[in-house]
Parts: sequence; structure tokens; C-alpha cells
Amino acid sequence: MRTIYLMLTLTLAVACSTDKEDLDSAATNIETDADADDTGIEPASCDDISCDENASCDDSSGTAECVCDDGFEGDGETCENIDECAEETDDCGDGYDCADTDGAYECTNIDECAEGTDDCGDGYDCADTDGAYECTNIDECAEGTDDCGDGYDCADTDGAYECTNIDECAEG
Repeated sequence: MRTIYLMLTLTLAVACSTDKEDLDSAATNIETDADADDTGIEPASCDDISCDENASCDDSSGTAECVCDDGFEGDGETCENIDECAEETDDCGDGYDCADTDGAYECTNIDECAEGTDDCGDGYDCADTDGAYECTNIDECAEGTDDCGDGYDCADTDGAYECTNIDECAEG
């Protein structure tokens, strides 16, 4: 098909002009067309072109065109994965890790409690939630983990406990 186009262009250029400048210009145009590997004829059907495996062909306008799928970029004949995590175009948000996949990405919850990145502190239990964590007071008195000892009452406080001396004389 390309050879026929080049011969047709050269024939038309020779037939239409005997001027040396016109012939040189026609030869230059033919060389330019050959270098670009462009026949000048737009493909009308998806059968006429080869799209990348991550692209689809659209010939609804009468001209076939390869278009990269979502999550890929390129000219349609060559499509490369977009790394949304590296480009920070993902919507994972705080409390999630982003992992790039072919044509997409995945958001996974970060377990701040297991990683030790929570700020619950002593006297609190850390509970992982979706995208965050919660700190809950530990009742050391109820769990028996206080060190108040005999003769003292244990009173739970926020994040700690208090030991109060029992006045055995007042109790009678």
C-alpha cells in the first residue's frame, strides 16, 4: 500500500510539472513521507491498525484510533502503566498504604497499633480501625494489674490508677 502511494505521488508530481524545483519538492515530500512511515491515509477500521494490549480501538468516528485504557498512558500503540502511588494521584488517604498494580492501585489499611506508630501511650489499649486507630483506657484495678497492695483501694483514672490507703480504724 505504501509503495503504491509513493509511486502515485511521484507520478502525479512528474505529470503535473516539468519545473525542476517542483520535481525536487515532490521528491523531498516523498522522502519525508517515507521517513515518517505515513501513507497519508487514515485507517477506517480497527482491523487496519494494531493497538497495545492495554488499549482499545475506537472507529466510531469513521477513523480508527487506539486509545490507552484507564490507568495507562501513551499513544495507543504503546501504553505504559501509570504509577498513581508514585505520582500521588491515588485517593488512599491517611491511614492507608498505596500499592501500584497494572493499570490501577490498591489501598490497604495501616495497622498503627501493630507497627507501634500510634500515640496511645501507657495505660491505654490500641485498637486498629479502618484507616485509623482508637485508644481505650485500661482499667488496671478491674484487671488486677495495679500494684496497690494490701491495705489500699485501687481507683481507675484516665490512663492510670490511684492507690488510696484504707483507714481500717474508720471502718470499724
